[in-house]
Amino acid sequence: DSNDRRNVDNENLLVDTGATSHIINDSSKFINFDENFDSSTHFMELADGSKCNVVLGKGNAKVKLFDVKGNMHDVMLYNTLYIPSYNQNIFSVSAEVGRGGSVNLGKQ
Repeated sequence: DSNDRRNVDNENLLVDTGATSHIINDSSKFINFDENFDSSTHFMELADGSKCNVVLGKGNAKVKLFDVKGNMHDVMLYNTLYIPSYNQNIFSVSAEVGRGGSVNLGKQ
């Protein structure tokens, strides 16, 4: 049902080929947080070169995505940054490929 799809995470998850980390702004999506992560020493560098200290945590987040056939799947995003002030959730292609995953952006 298309109404159900509007309420699922991939409606708000931007696929970004330039981002180096996944970013999620909702703490309820995280299944755990890295206890050793020190947010006071972690900065996020934006595309324009500016840096900001807005990362409050890092961990593994579970989101729901649809595949090309319309089937919904739970997907784990590893080493995801928790940034509640960020207005857009980000799926980092390079982070996924770097951990051994694959991303196909071609036509099916």
